Amino acid sequence: MVFDIREEDEERHHDDEFEEYEDVKQPERPKFYRRKKFWMFCIPNAIIAIIIAVVLALYVIMPKIAQGLMNKATIEFSAIDITNPSPSGMDIVMEGDMRKTGPFHAEISFPGTVTVSWNGTILGTTEIPGTSTAS
Repeated sequence: MVFDIREEDEERHHDDEFEEYEDVKQPERPKFYRRKKFWMFCIPNAIIAIIIAVVLALYVIMPKIAQGLMNKATIEFSAIDITNPSPSGMDIVMEGDMRKTGPFHAEISFPGTVTVSWNGTILGTTEIPGTSTAS
């Protein structure tokens, strides 16, 4: 039996090499959210994202919601009184309700003229003043 001392020395030397490094500890790095660079990047990006979201909500989303509600609104006239008829004109008083206007205050206008007819006979044309809904 031949005994080779070099093999034993290599094994012992190899094991000793790793034992040296076991005691060395790496310094602990602070967690990512405790670093100044993280907050210097995160805060401006969060502010920009909030500004973009608010602008989109105010100028794109809310007007579309309001217009959708106004498109569903109806005007129902309960009484129309024609008084002071003359060859050149008449006075018209209309009473009505606006329904399904939603929670928004709205100004309603009637561009152009309105033709008033009864039983197929045109009585005249008029301009109707605008009105508003109460929220």
